[in-house]
Amino acid sequence: DKVSLIDGFIVRKEVEKTGMGNYMFWNEVNSLKKLLSYNHFPKLLAYDSYNLIIYMSYCGDMITSKNLPVNWRQQLGTIQKYLYEADVNSNDMILRNTCVLDGRINIIDFGLNTEFKKDVAYSISNLYNRMSSIEFKKAKNNKNQ
Repeated sequence: DKVSLIDGFIVRKEVEKTGMGNYMFWNEVNSLKKLLSYNHFPKLLAYDSYNLIIYMSYCGDMITSKNLPVNWRQQLGTIQKYLYEADVNSNDMILRNTCVLDGRINIIDFGLNTEFKKDVAYSISNLYNRMSSIEFKKAKNNKNQ
């Protein structure tokens, strides 16, 4: 994927013109359509199905110990609820696909939505464990300062 930021708040994501690229493009578009009314996910602004380009809202920087929200556990619970309601699972909920903007956690990259078909709870649990590790590192760094 080629991803760029336009005017600081619109993400332009161009997917490779291959069979797999087309598959992932439609997974992402259809997932973002289902998630349009929920917070914690990019807002689909437009898409070009001929060139496989998606335009969506900017969701912040990748999550780190520096931007980990204090209420991250509560936010993950809300995200899990929304994913169940929308019947969407990114199947790729990892730290590099988890962003923070203004204290809000956002899950990005839904190209693998229908792949692997793991349960949302499984994906959230793995992300929870990774975020617990970030919190531990943050606490350790704060203690050593």
